[in-house]
Amino acid sequence: MVKLDLRKTPSSPDQINSPACLAGTAGRAANGFSSIDVSSNTSPSDKTFSPKVNSPLERTILRKSSKAVNEQSDDLKPILDAYHLAKKRLLFLDYDGTIVPFAPKPDQAKPAAETLSVIGKLSKDKLNTVIIISGRDKRELDDWLGHLPVHLIAEHGTFEKRAGVWQPTVNIDESWKEQIRQIMQPFVQKTPGTLLEEKKSGLVFHYRNAFSRVNAAKIADELYRKLKPTVEKQGLHISHSSMVVEVRCGGADKGQAAQDLLASGNYDFVLCAGDSQTDEDMFNELKSKAFCIKVGVGKTAANYRVSSPEALLNFLEACA
Repeated sequence: MVKLDLRKTPSSPDQINSPACLAGTAGRAANGFSSIDVSSNTSPSDKTFSPKVNSPLERTILRKSSKAVNEQSDDLKPILDAYHLAKKRLLFLDYDGTIVPFAPKPDQAKPAAETLSVIGKLSKDKLNTVIIISGRDKRELDDWLGHLPVHLIAEHGTFEKRAGVWQPTVNIDESWKEQIRQIMQPFVQKTPGTLLEEKKSGLVFHYRNAFSRVNAAKIADELYRKLKPTVEKQGLHISHSSMVVEVRCGGADKGQAAQDLLASGNYDFVLCAGDSQTDEDMFNELKSKAFCIKVGVGKTAANYRVSSPEALLNFLEACA
């Protein structure tokens, strides 16, 4: 059994940047998976209480700790116990920055063989329903993960693949794109290394590969501020995280997609993991019903935290 460490999720920038928070799993030990740094998001002011619950999942999620932030608690054996005791499990996994590391360009973030192996093991377990819930478009998810028995959700909940067929979850109106493109395109032209990606439901300004990330981040902030009034007026979604500024159709998000799928079955173990602002919709919907894991640093509504995609894969391998 892999030992898992439970730590509180930091609630301030100083705590987020502390060595205790930034330290995480740094690779695999020669004889197996290394320890996993997972943190709860409980405030130090929360009081311990013992609600009446019916499952290991509920007992773990509802348990509060009065220990100080960053103080190490017992290992996460209760989470693995809940997983192995469960008879019907639901796992929501984001893609970029969650089960695969970020790549300089979006089309370079193909899953490694080890990632496919772990997801394959989980998805082939008859007790599991594994859902890859991503901002990626349909084609990329199909190309990279379509051979696995997983449920795919693309473009932040705008499309779902059911019984082998992609279906939109909302009516998609693209009439807004040209106006938004005219705002975004000049920012691409004046920022070397950036690119503008078009999806069916959105437009995305990527600056991870910018020649100067510092300069690009400032330009991205400027772009976000310039877009926001128009986006709000038209009822669109806008987000700025993970070195992208994305504008997309309203009416769909990861939280709603996850809630709909959760309601479709009587699951006794629910896990969701993600790294970015768009995953917070999912965490906010499910945090009282699921183990929500934030990958990386930053403010989050998630119950737990791991340091990196590699650390999350260690945890998933321990489950499988």
